[in-house]
Amino acid sequence: MALLLGLPFFAPVASAAGNTTGYAWSSKIGWVNFGCDGCNAQVTSSVLTGYAWNDNYGWIKLDVSSPDGTGGIKNTTSGVLSGYAWGDNVGWIDFAGVTISTSSGEFSGTATGDSRSDIVGTLNFDCATCNVQTTWRPTTTTSGGGGGGLPSEAYDLPKALLDELAIKINNGASTTSDRIVTLNFNASSNVKKVAISMTGDFSDASQQDYQSQMQWDLCSKMSGLIKQSTCPNGTYTVYAKFFTFYGQSSKVISTSVILNSKGETINIKPAAEGNEITNPIQNQQPNQPNKFNQPSSFLSGIKPLLSKIFGIEKSAVNHVKQGAKSFFNFFWWLFGKCFNF
Repeated sequence: MALLLGLPFFAPVASAAGNTTGYAWSSKIGWVNFGCDGCNAQVTSSVLTGYAWNDNYGWIKLDVSSPDGTGGIKNTTSGVLSGYAWGDNVGWIDFAGVTISTSSGEFSGTATGDSRSDIVGTLNFDCATCNVQTTWRPTTTTSGGGGGGLPSEAYDLPKALLDELAIKINNGASTTSDRIVTLNFNASSNVKKVAISMTGDFSDASQQDYQSQMQWDLCSKMSGLIKQSTCPNGTYTVYAKFFTFYGQSSKVISTSVILNSKGETINIKPAAEGNEITNPIQNQQPNQPNKFNQPSSFLSGIKPLLSKIFGIEKSAVNHVKQGAKSFFNFFWWLFGKCFNF
């Protein structure tokens, strides 16, 4: 490698602390606020200081010390974080997967909670509404000669070959009959990594080597390592973020496709002109019900029997009445004869 002498170069140096605001998300503890009253979260080129706040578990200290020296979040002039934050109610949180954009100050990536307590889980800085940002930027100075330091492109954001960064599924198809699809990207050569998510918050994603075209399972996560056994028909949205060699990340981009794995189509035939459209269910003849299960039909069935029974009873009553009247008249006549009246 040639050594350039006498030419100026730019190297990042420590800068003043920058204020930090915004929220990160954990599916287990909820929102973590880096800009609350009293948080005073600050970023320098070497460390993070201050606090973050969670409504469910309280304060999380960013610059806590520990006996083994791993406590406290460390920073570099490239915005690459490491080390641990501490919360009395949540334990350690590892920030090794988080970076700060040196151009925009936006936090990206994920921090991981202590697996022993498993309270925090994954603290996500990439979700659609996550917005942790700092005013800190590494400053640069000009040196009269020699070599070294990061090149100026280290601070460039991921770029597209043409227009804006974009993602297509099967070259822009709106539907697919297969859960395995082809993702097409248009990033430029400064993109080295890509993260793909099916949730939008990137809790199911990890960075992988960038390719302009790759196969993807619509019902998978963690770079396709975990696949679901079933993949129901419906609309699926694929989210992506791009990263440069120096860790600079793009905004989240996305696209959607409809999975119809059986190739089913719905054809609605119009009614012939002049014909009335009817509900086919209304035209079906229901099965004849058992008349004894219907109260009205049951009464109708036994009505003749009842009429016959009550008709006989009425006739019998009339005969009894006539017999009683005759017996009374005979008894009265016999009584008169005996007593001569």
